[in-house]
Amino acid sequence: MSTALQTQTSSSPQRTARVAGALYLCVGIFGGFAQGFVGPKIYAAGDAATTMMNVVANTQLVRLGVVADLINQVFFIGLALTLYGMLKHVQLGVARAMLALVTIAVAIGSLNSVLLFEGLQVATDASYQLTWGSMGVSSLVMLLLDLHHYGLLTAQVFFGLWLAPLGYLAWRSGLFPKALASVLVMGAICYLIDLLAAFLVPEIGRMIHGYIVIPCAVAEIWMVLYLLVIGVRKEGRSGGHSDPVDGLQASVGGRVFKRRSGKFFSALTKSIATRRQQHRATLQLGTLTDRQLDELGLSRQAIFEITRGQ
Repeated sequence: MSTALQTQTSSSPQRTARVAGALYLCVGIFGGFAQGFVGPKIYAAGDAATTMMNVVANTQLVRLGVVADLINQVFFIGLALTLYGMLKHVQLGVARAMLALVTIAVAIGSLNSVLLFEGLQVATDASYQLTWGSMGVSSLVMLLLDLHHYGLLTAQVFFGLWLAPLGYLAWRSGLFPKALASVLVMGAICYLIDLLAAFLVPEIGRMIHGYIVIPCAVAEIWMVLYLLVIGVRKEGRSGGHSDPVDGLQASVGGRVFKRRSGKFFSALTKSIATRRQQHRATLQLGTLTDRQLDELGLSRQAIFEITRGQ
């Protein structure tokens, strides 16, 4: 039974890693389609007429992009929860920070999909044409897709930063190569640089975007492949906090030690208290007069024997 338990426990991190890898792959597929294919095909920065034409000409593609992005968010939060369960033993506070960053990114991304869908609604609903005219509708569609574009950049703060605690946990756990952990942290930094450049110096941001995201892509693709193909390193699980069996033994052993040591110190405290009471009683006997001793049926010799016995 013990061997079966150890085999099941040792294979559990591998299964968890495979699940995380599958979820991460789904994030890459659905997110890549929605944000890497549909977005650039529809959105033409600064060109309302072209953006309007693209939306009208690709209505079904826009709908697929919205649905794919929402599915991507579901897989993303599932991925974060899986990695949280796998790595929280390394440092709980950092794991919680990772989960919080992904949660914020998912919330922003989900709301951001609504802007793209509303852009489609405005572009294809004739009532908007009657109210705003063709130029007004084009401008409104452009506004909604601008908001969608910059909303995605805002979410990038959080789905970029989450790689930093992930890289830290991967480094400290020993479950992943340290080179992979380092590239994950570098990917987080590159995501932030890309974001800042897009907001502060848009011209430079457009020039460096294709290059600055390379470390990000390398980090995430490497992580996906490692989780799917290798899972986690076995030698990492044999370390201080990585093996669930060792952690359970340490926890149980610690509780047993505390219980036994508590009983010992309790008995020792009672013994000391008893000795003090006896000592005080002896001192009080020593202060009694001969008449008081006679009344108690004691003698000086008896008191001496009591004192010597203590």
